[in-house]
Amino acid sequence: MHALIEQDANTEQRQCVPELVLHSGLPDGHHVHGQVVFQAVRAKRTQGNGEKTAGGRNGNKNLSRRQWNHPVSFLPPLYQLRIGEVRNTSRHAPMVEWQPCPTFISSKRVSAVDLDFNEEQVMLRDTARGICEELSPSAVVRAMEQDAAGYSAPFWGQLSELGITSLGIPEAHGGMAWGALEMAIVYEEFGRSLAPSPHWASCVLSAKVLELAGTDAQQSALLPGIASGETIVVPAWLEPKNGFGPEGVQMRAVKQGDGYVLNGTKLMVQFAGHANRLLVLARVGEGVADVIGLLVDPTANGVKLTRERNHADDALYQVDFSNVAIAAADVLGAKNFWNAWDEAMTRSIVALAAQAIGAAEAIHAMATEYSKQRVQFGKPIGSFQAIAHYLADMIVKIEGAKVLVYQAAWAIDNNKPYAKLAAQSKLQACNVFREASAIGVQIHGGFGFTSEGDPQLYFRRAKHWQMTNWDSTYLEKRIAALILDAA
Repeated sequence: MHALIEQDANTEQRQCVPELVLHSGLPDGHHVHGQVVFQAVRAKRTQGNGEKTAGGRNGNKNLSRRQWNHPVSFLPPLYQLRIGEVRNTSRHAPMVEWQPCPTFISSKRVSAVDLDFNEEQVMLRDTARGICEELSPSAVVRAMEQDAAGYSAPFWGQLSELGITSLGIPEAHGGMAWGALEMAIVYEEFGRSLAPSPHWASCVLSAKVLELAGTDAQQSALLPGIASGETIVVPAWLEPKNGFGPEGVQMRAVKQGDGYVLNGTKLMVQFAGHANRLLVLARVGEGVADVIGLLVDPTANGVKLTRERNHADDALYQVDFSNVAIAAADVLGAKNFWNAWDEAMTRSIVALAAQAIGAAEAIHAMATEYSKQRVQFGKPIGSFQAIAHYLADMIVKIEGAKVLVYQAAWAIDNNKPYAKLAAQSKLQACNVFREASAIGVQIHGGFGFTSEGDPQLYFRRAKHWQMTNWDSTYLEKRIAALILDAA
């Protein structure tokens, strides 16, 4: 997604800038004066020899995506004019070519956002889509519901081989250090195929927690393995009858020597049966600052794993801790661990929102295709107004939620306020997916409810994703608090 940077066209001295882009709503033949903007085109991440460019991802530090400080909004397209060169005078308009372009307009400035993916992002999307189509079709998704691991080893191996497990991990620890936008692109494809894997739990959430709150030794020991896919770290934070906030963490870590002893139960721990470490949240006192993070070996004495049934038949476990000893080296180093956890969760749920959008797009496409093929009363059922309007209304909601998801990812990558956008995107995307899956099942009729059909795979996961990793009620609470605090 490209940003646009402004330059004042009315200044007397300007350097010649190639590939300037002017924006105007004027028809052909009119001259354009005023604001001139040029597009910062990102260089390729690597040169032909595989070495990184001097400017990192963007090839030019002066045009770093994190330095683009223009607000983003989405309005109907005006027109884009491309020219080869503008000289140091604005008195004469150059020859121009008109092209559609989405723009942002305010009373003070003209800026824009390009909603197209760049070459790197298209390649990343196509790679993720190809892996999912080949190694995680619906037959594999069904098989993994009954599998002990809960995910496909060939699928996970391919993610590792192509570096997708390292996507958001810092380069210092063997990662690619790409942003939330690229992660959203990948997760939209994961959602489209419902691909089950520990990627989010380990490579997104746990990796970010370790980056924000882990000691140097913990980061060096775990992050390279997470990046390569050889190490799986999953969070264990939810407890029976407790909520998502800091007050929901009630399991006690009792001080014993330099370390702690854990007793209690955690629920809905993803892929715990095949994890190398559990990232456990516990508390040492009554305050928010008394919540701490600990790394626990799931095979340690006193740790018991029990597979839990759930709507999606994902590999979720109840983990019981009975006098489990934790060494001081396994206590995460952040002084206020909950703040780091909350920030990591806020960033990470944008990937889950993208996953929900991908799944909503898939069930909508499935229902659309079925409505073209299923004939009733001598015509395809898609020709009936009731079905056609269901599909039309749903795609509008999906596209709107998708823009919100990518805006949240953009805000994270550009150091803009993102807490409210992230919560909104997860809430809206999961709600839209839930509605789309219900309509998809309904359009398929009785077949949509059968285990042989694919629609029920989406329907069950839609409800599950809506209730996990900050459910609708908790997200609404957070959004309301952010709105009221800003008022």
